[in-house]
Amino acid sequence: MSIVVDGERSSMDRRASAFLKRTLSGSLRDADPSPMALLILAGVPVAAAAWAMMSPEQLLSNAMTWDLLFNLAGAWHLHLGHVPHVDFHEPVGALNFVLTAIGFRLVGVGPLAFLTGAALMTSVLFVAAFFAVLRRLPLAPAATFVTFVCLLALMPANLGERPDQYTMAMSYNRYCWGAFAILALILFVPPRNDRGHDGVDIALAALLLLAMFYLKITYFAAGLATVALATVLQPHIGRRWPAWAAVCALVITNALAPHSHPYLTDILGSASSGALRDNAMMHAKNFFAAAGEYAPYLAAMIVACWLWWTGRATPRLVLSLGLLFAVALFLLTQNTQAAGLPSTIVIILVLYDQLRVRFAGADDRELTPLLAALLVFPAFALATSAMTITGYHAKVNRTPALHVVESTQLRGLAVPAGQLGAFVNFSRGYAAAGTVGGAQEIAGTGKRSGVVSTKVRSLDPTFQVDDRMFAEFQSFLTQQKLRFTEEELVAQREELSRHIVEEVLRQAFGEAEARRRTTQWDPQVRKALEVVPKAAVLLKDPKRFMAEREAEGRMASSAAHPAAAAAAARQ
Repeated sequence: MSIVVDGERSSMDRRASAFLKRTLSGSLRDADPSPMALLILAGVPVAAAAWAMMSPEQLLSNAMTWDLLFNLAGAWHLHLGHVPHVDFHEPVGALNFVLTAIGFRLVGVGPLAFLTGAALMTSVLFVAAFFAVLRRLPLAPAATFVTFVCLLALMPANLGERPDQYTMAMSYNRYCWGAFAILALILFVPPRNDRGHDGVDIALAALLLLAMFYLKITYFAAGLATVALATVLQPHIGRRWPAWAAVCALVITNALAPHSHPYLTDILGSASSGALRDNAMMHAKNFFAAAGEYAPYLAAMIVACWLWWTGRATPRLVLSLGLLFAVALFLLTQNTQAAGLPSTIVIILVLYDQLRVRFAGADDRELTPLLAALLVFPAFALATSAMTITGYHAKVNRTPALHVVESTQLRGLAVPAGQLGAFVNFSRGYAAAGTVGGAQEIAGTGKRSGVVSTKVRSLDPTFQVDDRMFAEFQSFLTQQKLRFTEEELVAQREELSRHIVEEVLRQAFGEAEARRRTTQWDPQVRKALEVVPKAAVLLKDPKRFMAEREAEGRMASSAAHPAAAAAAARQ
């Protein structure tokens, strides 16, 4: 009996193993993926990433926050009805501002509107990438590419920098890298059939070129050059060259039309002032500093040369891969980042498609491992984006370590707390007397809910930092694992007490009450109070004022030089 059972289990294991092998082989080799399967495999991780970015109630920025403010300021101009490059001037396209301005309409004016705009751009890239890969790649590389492009747009970090440097800065670069990668895939990976869907590719290319023009013009120029060269290098583009020429003519006409002149003027003005990055030595140093990142793509070109040498590919393959690498390097030279070439994922996919087609008759055991190995490179890049988004979601919810703006139109912006955060977070343990269980009106910030926790102490505006409160502050610093010594606290107690009073008053009673109290020890205010009576004397009796000034000068001189004053008195 056991022999029969063991035999059945062995048979089931073999069938399961065969099924998994067929599924893996089909996802890597079959160029006719199911649209529903692709939608699920790519859509679920993209939706999860969008939720991770947008579900928190605040937006975190711990690097280059000024560039986020630059984006919000441009969107605010549009929100007020201002015309870009006419009423305000910036050397980048207006589309990035438009996305955030749409976010203002959807979720209200504030930093979170930026994430709404990023989600909108991600949706556009998802649709474009979905239709681009649907008739070009098998399921596994197709889902990898779509997910990679979308997470690139959502990722809260700059390319080539540490994944924990969360920033929304220069998002237009990430959007444009994604758009250019989709365009390059359309141009250099031929479709599996010619069933009249080339019109979709051409329409997508036109849309992507226009988006790049209104995001950052260098990507637009690179995209145009790539289209022109692809008509020569790629037969599926060359066959439809009149349509592609019409697309190029359309977008160039739009770029040179009178309504684009202010935009071009701002770009030329920025370039003439030194914004053009043309230091060849600096670019060479950056290239060799990140040589390890470029090694897989150079290896792909070596494989392409071998395919050409053995007669399995034409020179067009080598030239295409070289063109993609060169264009990506050019785009990088015009960015602030010193590393990161996301569009070169297309180099891997072009080689992937070439190997899949040329060795279509090879056994699964020979070809499948090779194709899977090629996907390791984009998979690692995808994992980096996923890790960045996951880390951001975990970090943005750790409010004790952050300073969150609670008033003005920047409410919801979270930045590292630092020294200020210690006083802000400590002050949240106090509330105005009489606010238990009810809402309190805070001047300049709106209503704050009443105190319901027994851990929150009530106080009045005249409170002083006594020994008990200072001991609580010391315990708070210990809980937050902030470094200090007993000697430092004793030596700086007066200064620390003033910071505590100021922040507690601001949190519990509002900015006006905090200012009224802090003016008592503000050295500039105290000096002004001393000078005001003297100014009144000057206006009322100038002679008396001058006499008093001379007397004060003689007294100061005597105090500084007592020996000389005594000698003068003896004379």
